[in-house]
Amino acid sequence: MQSSEFVIEGTKLISYTGYAYHVIVPEGVTEIGEKAFYGNQSLYTIQFPNTLTEIGKLAFCACRSLKRVDFPSSLITIGYTAFAACGALESVTFSEGIKEIKQEAFKGCRSLTSINFPNSVEKVGSYIFLNCVSLKNVQLSESLTEVSMGMFKGCSNLRSVIIPDPVINIEDQAFYGCSRMQSVKISCNLKRIGYEAFKNCSRIKKFIIPKGTSEIGSQAFRRCTNLKEVIIPDGITEIGWCVFEKCFNLQTVTLPSKGLRLIGQWAFSECRNLIEVINLQNVETVEENAFYGCTMLK
Repeated sequence: MQSSEFVIEGTKLISYTGYAYHVIVPEGVTEIGEKAFYGNQSLYTIQFPNTLTEIGKLAFCACRSLKRVDFPSSLITIGYTAFAACGALESVTFSEGIKEIKQEAFKGCRSLTSINFPNSVEKVGSYIFLNCVSLKNVQLSESLTEVSMGMFKGCSNLRSVIIPDPVINIEDQAFYGCSRMQSVKISCNLKRIGYEAFKNCSRIKKFIIPKGTSEIGSQAFRRCTNLKEVIIPDGITEIGWCVFEKCFNLQTVTLPSKGLRLIGQWAFSECRNLIEVINLQNVETVEENAFYGCTMLK
């Protein structure tokens, strides 16, 4: 590997023109620029310098042979789609110090199996692990205040997740299609569950929504087909459109004891095994077809 293979301006690596299997980025580089290694099919492993602070957008996108990435403690930001479509990438190691990972950074990394965020991570963009179908284990940062939009959408092998207590918002589609996820430990400070947040999470059996939660988005639990019990706390004023539709094995729902104004259209439709809805008599308005097809409900 020759220094002539690197195009560097100041402390920014603009591009790499070589074909080495293992690349050592020169010491002194602080930034890897946009598309610097884009589509490099030879790159297998890479060693970053301890001076690196930023990886730009699309920097390693579609490096289809890249297997492993270890980030230095100097790194602060990973850019938009920086490692997207790195289909062979199996291992990513973050160091304490990284603060932001931008949207779609690891989208489509189909071989990635686990992620451990250090607590320095404060912000993650939308869809960062979209369709990472081998991802099984995740540890989130204690500094996050939200699970971002579509963060784990399509991670069909994700088994369980612990959402740390600082999180107040689970964004839209955050866990959409996590079809093997069996358990979720929810932040005790949660305020909002977004649109389609847990849609098609077909192996979750029980979900206790924490006290203090004030909003559940439409279709949030649609087609959670193994869900058997849901406890909804006081503070929720509305259960909207199709929130629990086609939860075929849902048997018991505990509604808020007070303050629930509305159960929307199709909210519990096709919940064929639903036999008990506690506190239903306290709801101000139950819209048409809210319990359509709930043939076991008396």
